[in-house]
Amino acid sequence: RRAFTRVLPVHDVTVRGVGIRCVAPLHQLGTYLAMVDWEQREPEVLDWIDAMTPGSVFFDVGSNFGTETLYASLKAGGPARIIAFDCEFSGSYNLAANLLLNRIDNVENRFAAVGETEGWVAVPENLNYLWVDGHPKYAQAMKTVPRISIDRVVADTGCVPTYVKVD
Repeated sequence: RRAFTRVLPVHDVTVRGVGIRCVAPLHQLGTYLAMVDWEQREPEVLDWIDAMTPGSVFFDVGSNFGTETLYASLKAGGPARIIAFDCEFSGSYNLAANLLLNRIDNVENRFAAVGETEGWVAVPENLNYLWVDGHPKYAQAMKTVPRISIDRVVADTGCVPTYVKVD
């Protein structure tokens, strides 16, 4: 835990009475703003998480730094097990830091894209723009990441999702 807090700023937020510690990467203003406005940003998602039954299994596809994963795992009566997936390295890294900061042990963090088949898949990285003939031209860099199927995760873990969120 100490290594993360020396590299990334840590903020304490309260979402519907649940205290959550989060890293806020300096270069990701959107991550910080999402954290600050958690309750106002998507209250219907928080309502959905609040309605999850105790002992359920939650698959968070597109977990990023863990907004929904963190809240669901820390709230009273939340899911017994959460498997979080993200194909963006920085999102998975930040979620790993947040899981450590909050001492969460019922979440499995997977750096992978989710798809029908397994293997490798090219996904967009960062949207960049270049100036060509005085006009901006957008270029989407691609990266190759592992892809896993939900069927494989269920077979490997024995966990059948009760709830699935896809971003």
